Amino acid sequence: MLHCILVKWKDGEGEERSRQAELLFQQGTALPGVKWIKTRRAVISGPNRCDLMICIEMERQDLAAFDASRLHQRWKDEFGPCIQQKTIFDCEA
Repeated sequence: MLHCILVKWKDGEGEERSRQAELLFQQGTALPGVKWIKTRRAVISGPNRCDLMICIEMERQDLAAFDASRLHQRWKDEFGPCIQQKTIFDCEA
């Protein structure tokens, strides 16, 4: 399945936070069930646009392990306060 995270950063956080998030998620392919992780930065900014998309292909049954992982905990702890809005979308790959 694809587990996609769409992020809108709080004002002034965009480029640097996106770069840091990309570095964090590069480590994710070592997690069980994770096949690949791709990040994409937005090319158009605006009030109704997201700044970053993180897309993870993983086995559906491994989502709970991903959510409990140290990587996911760091994501929530370090980046959560900087997020204005976040959307999660899961679908078949």
